[in-house]
Amino acid sequence: MKLILIAVLLTVLISQGTSYQCYHCTNNPLLSWMADYDPNCDSPDYSNPDHIQDWPGGYDGCDTDIRSDGYVYRGTAHGHADGECVEEDGGIDCFCIGELCNTNMCEDCPP
Repeated sequence: MKLILIAVLLTVLISQGTSYQCYHCTNNPLLSWMADYDPNCDSPDYSNPDHIQDWPGGYDGCDTDIRSDGYVYRGTAHGHADGECVEEDGGIDCFCIGELCNTNMCEDCPP
């Protein structure tokens, strides 16, 4: 019984200590409350180490959200397939699996 209790406690502690890294930025200065402002957030092959965010366990992917007004948001995602694209309010949101994978501009999404 003690062995089961120890195993459960270790599982809880390990799951609390895990994190997931994605780039977290926007090139929209009006949304700097939501993500770090970076005027280069809309760059293809984005990779600014100053805007890497550690997300708590439970997240399993990253996303790049390209808005119809040209602004870009990069952040984390959960429950989406690698390469999945979602059209949203005239923009596109593309998802990827893998830490720091949200470097692109949804080039693989259909137009």
